[in-house]
Amino acid sequence: MLAALVTEDHLVVLGDDALISFAGWASLRATLCDLPASYHQRFPLRRGMSREEVRQRLQLTPKLWQSVLVATMAEGWLSADETTVRLTDFTPQPTADRQRALNRYISALTHMPLHRDPLNSTVNYRRGHMIMVCW
Repeated sequence: MLAALVTEDHLVVLGDDALISFAGWASLRATLCDLPASYHQRFPLRRGMSREEVRQRLQLTPKLWQSVLVATMAEGWLSADETTVRLTDFTPQPTADRQRALNRYISALTHMPLHRDPLNSTVNYRRGHMIMVCW
């Protein structure tokens, strides 16, 4: 009976000892997709959202969370490492505004001459600002 429900897509098997309705699985997947998506928008330079934070927000036990994580990673749209969860197609990168600001900053630095201090220090002062130089 259970095998027929799984074969007919009425139930989804999670791990060795968990079943969820197909509608429940679709709802859980949608929520699980929304969590890292909104996190990526808020923090575009971070690799991903904390695995534990996602588990707690979904209110899953650690064992069930592991089964859900394995199932979603098998579907290919979610990736995880030891500490974070992210959408598979996500790459950390600055927003367009931040990238323009970074480009202006880098351009300004490349046009500033560096003066070495006589003691070969890595700290230089330019226009009243301290600049750390690493080489």
